[in-house]
Amino acid sequence: MRMIRLIAVISILLTASLCTADTLKTLPIETGKAKIIAYDKSTGNPRWQSTLSTIKTSFNGKPFYYTEENGKGNFGNNNSYKTWKVTGYYQISAGVVTPYEVKQTMKDAGGKTVMSLEKSYNAKEGKIVCDVNGSAKVFDFNKNTIDKDLLGRVLANFPFGTGGDVNFYLMTHEP
Repeated sequence: MRMIRLIAVISILLTASLCTADTLKTLPIETGKAKIIAYDKSTGNPRWQSTLSTIKTSFNGKPFYYTEENGKGNFGNNNSYKTWKVTGYYQISAGVVTPYEVKQTMKDAGGKTVMSLEKSYNAKEGKIVCDVNGSAKVFDFNKNTIDKDLLGRVLANFPFGTGGDVNFYLMTHEP
């Protein structure tokens, strides 16, 4: 009987701590362009590079960020030359950035598409549909869900030092 009470108390405390976690908010994300170069750690030579752009826009009268990344170089598990383009739309509301749609196309050196990814986020219905190379999976959309594409921008603009814990869900490009 004591074990059951102990489990119940731990469950209540764990649930309470998860419920008290803050909403993942960010300071305004800087718009404009940036360049990233990734280097091989053993040789110091460039492996790949990409350009990032972020603009503020609107859709159906609501504010959104539109992001785009164009990259090229040796990338992935097989370290082969690829090019890629990633686009994303994210709704902005009171410091909360909510994913709406992310698309990625990756091509090999010959221009053949080797990976196609589309993620649609529906916060109202609580679902994420992720289609990788024509194979779709559905996931639950939880409060504080963030997409891999925007993670660096959110963390760079996170108001650290304001107190409180923040729990979030990360949807990668390999969900």
